[in-house]
Amino acid sequence: MNKYDFLKKWEAKSGLKLIGEERDRFAKECELLLYLDDDILEMALKVAGQKRNYNLQYIETVGLHLRQYLHRVNYETIDGEGAPEERVTHTRKHLTLITGGKPV
Repeated sequence: MNKYDFLKKWEAKSGLKLIGEERDRFAKECELLLYLDDDILEMALKVAGQKRNYNLQYIETVGLHLRQYLHRVNYETIDGEGAPEERVTHTRKHLTLITGGKPV
């Protein structure tokens, strides 16, 4: 997502229309948010819409928290679905045998 795509989505969510120098200044500030993934920016905009807070600093903070949370739970966004779960089965071959004890 580039800064103009983000600006269009921000305007659509907020209902505000920026023109002239304000639009250019806001577009430059939007560039600072583009290090976040597109999916995370979309979710952050949805949260901003629910809270009715369209401040860029708030959107960035929400995006950072979402990214940290998704990373912590090992969730990868792939077309809006979670990554497949990989289960590790533990069998007896993974156990360590401690020798030297008394026979039972």
